[in-house]
Amino acid sequence: MLDRTPATWRVMWMVPVVVAGIVVAEGCAYSDAARRRTMLEEIGRLESERPGGAGGEVAL
Repeated sequence: MLDRTPATWRVMWMVPVVVAGIVVAEGCAYSDAARRRTMLEEIGRLESERPGGAGGEVAL
């Protein structure tokens, strides 16, 4: 079962997933990493829009 969440698909069951040739043990682990990456990208975007912005660079 797939649930649409902002900017990513959340995998609702535990199955091996192949991403760029790397096997991820659990689909949810990949989903969590994608959510964190999206959140950090959004923080970077907001920082860059701030007056005197921080440049939008966030360490992943």
